[in-house]
Parts: sequence; structure tokens; C-alpha cells
Amino acid sequence: MRVRVTKKLFSLLIALTLVLALLPTAIAADDEQLNIEGSVVSGNVLQIVFYCDAAQTPSKENMALEIDGQAVALKSVNPISYADPGTSYIFLFDTNTAVTERALPDMKSIARTVVKQMGAQDNMLIAALGAEFGKDNFSDDAEALDAQIEALQKGNEPQDLYSSMYDALKLLSGENDLRARKCLVVIADGLDGQISGISERELSALVEEAQIPVYVVALTYNSKTDARVEAAKTITSFARMSPGGLSILLAIGGAEDAASQILAQREKTYLAVVETDAVRAVTSAEQANVTLGMTSDQGALSSTRALSLAALAGAQATPEAAEQTQDATATPALAQTPAPTAPASGNLISMISGLPLWVYITIGAVLAGIIALIVILSVLKRRKRQKESMIVRFDGSSEGSGPDICIIQLGAQEQICCEMRMSDRLVIGGDQRRAQLPLTDNPTIAPVQCRLIWKNGSVWVEEMSKHQRTQLNGVPLGRVTPVKTGDVLHLGALDYRIFWEQR
Repeated sequence: MRVRVTKKLFSLLIALTLVLALLPTAIAADDEQLNIEGSVVSGNVLQIVFYCDAAQTPSKENMALEIDGQAVALKSVNPISYADPGTSYIFLFDTNTAVTERALPDMKSIARTVVKQMGAQDNMLIAALGAEFGKDNFSDDAEALDAQIEALQKGNEPQDLYSSMYDALKLLSGENDLRARKCLVVIADGLDGQISGISERELSALVEEAQIPVYVVALTYNSKTDARVEAAKTITSFARMSPGGLSILLAIGGAEDAASQILAQREKTYLAVVETDAVRAVTSAEQANVTLGMTSDQGALSSTRALSLAALAGAQATPEAAEQTQDATATPALAQTPAPTAPASGNLISMISGLPLWVYITIGAVLAGIIALIVILSVLKRRKRQKESMIVRFDGSSEGSGPDICIIQLGAQEQICCEMRMSDRLVIGGDQRRAQLPLTDNPTIAPVQCRLIWKNGSVWVEEMSKHQRTQLNGVPLGRVTPVKTGDVLHLGALDYRIFWEQR
């Protein structure tokens, strides 16, 4: 009786383990993206431009194509450079009155770098927020584009970020005579979104619908208040909504890296090539729903989009051609690929209950290891949460006699260290017990490095370490020194930008 109960218990545990084993694959598949970005007719083939960031390189062997639900053979799958159909860029620049003068050089540097590395088939539209633009404003003349970039000047009044982004996405998604690959690049601080009435929800819906990659460069070093920080988070969220989008937090001196990240997205763009005869064997329509599927180690990826076929030769499909197409299709049709189904729990338990006892002992040892691993991970996660909870974030309800203060760790991946209402003193260091703001991820910071002091309506910084010298804007501290909003503190091995505002 005891053995029977034990076997049933192990059967339930095995069934639960099998279900749990499927979850990481399903979750991991969401991390990879496949997105059809456009198409172009070249000679007797249709080139489908698509973005893919899977670890595996897309190929004929791991991809499948359907047109209006029917399988069609792929001729080849290559990087976009194989037969470059070109890219149409729209660059939107935030030059409104809230942007500082020091932001303009970085903005221009990013655009100039992209212009310098444009391909022979690429073109670009340069526009400031609030400006009117259309398809006639695109140019492939590098000198003309450089002149437009140089002419950008700081404006005298706020402009509407959301409206300009909305108009740009409409232009890119509605003009078939632009390049096959299209992308929107926005460089802004994100504070001007409610002028014309285009809401965040309306823009978000268009971003998801248009399937145009959005690259957002957020001017975080111009953030003086928690409102600016939240605005930067909002506009970068539009990039994360778009398939193949890119979110960049721009620090001073980071223009070159931002341009490199934008250009690097081409390396994740490919061409799926299919012959005209194969397409016309299944449809003679001027538009069709095209589905690309890919099998990766993390799961199945798929993207569907309505593409224009009007430029293809309009021959009617013939039974012979359709039969040849079906024979040539090496990869099974996506619609015919059965989805894995979980067996009924009762049948699974009955099947497992009949296994020999030694199998249960082996499985029990494996489960014990899995449970131990889960416990260890839970402990580590709890410790991480406890560590993160030591940093107080300003939520509008905290009390203190000082200003609102925001400290941002600079680097390739910027992160907010604290947002809070400051009291008269704020001790910074690596010791979690002695420092009010413990920066434990800074490897060489002193246990108590320095302290910020609120006095006479200003924030001051005072050195607290005898060995690890604190620097303010690159200069070692010699005495108590005032800190202006936007100044940079060098503590240990890292730099931190300080923003504060008196309430």
C-alpha cells in the first residue's frame, strides 16, 4: 500500500515537472522576435524584408513561408546586404525650448554618423518636432542631408512629440514607393506629448499596428526632475512596443555608441526570396497575407503581414505550377504543423504508475536536485530584493526637509540609483549599514565615500573617505563643494549624475 501511494506521488511530481519544463521554452520564445518589415519586387523574384534577433541564423532549412495560408517554397534566405533594397530613415529631433544647447551636438552627431554609413539605396528624412513633412522630403544626397542636420537650431516654444511620431509612422507605413526597409529614429526628452491631442494610447496602438521599428534615443542627461525621468521611460517604451525597436539612454559623450547601435540593427535584417512563379501558383491577387515562420532553439517564431503583390507579373495560377510548388516545399506548411498538446493527466498518471521502482528512485533524485536548485534560486532572489529595498524611491509621499533628488549611474546601461526626497544629510558608500545610499555594485567604492548636505537652499558634497578620492566633474574634492543639478560625481570606479530640485 505504501509503495503504491509513493508511486502515485512520484507520478504526480513527474507530471508537474513535465508541465514546468515546457514553461521556460514558452517564455523564452517571447524574448526572440521575428517581424516582416516590407517587400520589394526585383526581376522575377519577391524579396521579403524581415527582422530576426534569434540566436540561430535564419535559413531555408529553419524557415517556412505561407501566402494566404498556402505553403510556398523559399528560393533563398540571406542577410539584407546580399541584394540591398535600401532603407528609408526618418529622423525626428527634439529641438524645443526645454532641450539644452548641449544636446544639439549629440543629436547632430548621431544623424551625421548614420548618413556617413548610408548604403547606395538608402534615403533619409530630417525633421524637427512640429515640422511638416512628406515623402518628397526624403533624400539620398549625403551633402544635402548634412546641410539639413547642420541647420537644426533650438526652438523658442514647445513642440508636440507624440503628434510628430504619429505622422512619421503614418508616412512610413502608408507609402509603398519608399524603401523596402523603413525605420523611425526619435531623439527627444519626451516632455511634450499632450499638445495636439494625440494621446499615449493612440500612439501606442499605431506603433504596434504599423510594424515599423522605432529607435528612441532618450536624453537622460537633461533630466532635472522625476517628471523628466518618467518622460524618458515613457518614450523608450514606444521602442519596446515596436518589433525590432531599440531603446537608448543617451549620456554625455554617448552619441557615437548610440549611432553604432542604430546601424547594428541592419545585421539582424534579412531577405527571404521567393520566385514570382511560385507566388502566382497560389494567388493572382494584388495583395496577400504573407506568413514567415522560423524554428529556433527557444521555440517557434512567426510573423504575418499583408504585402502588396501588384508589381509581380500577374499570370494566373495553373494546376501544374501549384503542384510543382507543393512538391518543391521542403519545409512543412505552418498551418499543418501540429501544436504540442499536453496528455490527459489521468492517462499520464496511469502510464507512469506502471514504471519499475528503480525508475522512481532515479527520478526522485533528479527531482530532489531540481527542488534544491529552486530553493537556492529563491534565496538568492530574496536577498536581491532585500538589497534593492534598501534604496528608497521617491513616490510623492516621502517626507524630508531637503529637495527632490535623483541619482543616475552612468555607463553603457544607465540606471537610476535613487529617486527620493532628501533629508539634511545623505551618506553614500559601499557599506549597507553605514551608508544611507549603499552602492554595492560599485567594486572600489569606500564603505563611506561621501555625503550630500542640504544647506542654505543648496546641495553640497563633502569627502568622507581618506583613500578613495571623490571627484566632482573630474576634479578631486578639496573641501565642501556645492553641487549643481546635472553635475557628475566620480565614486570608486563609476560616475553618477546628480539631479535635484527644491520643492
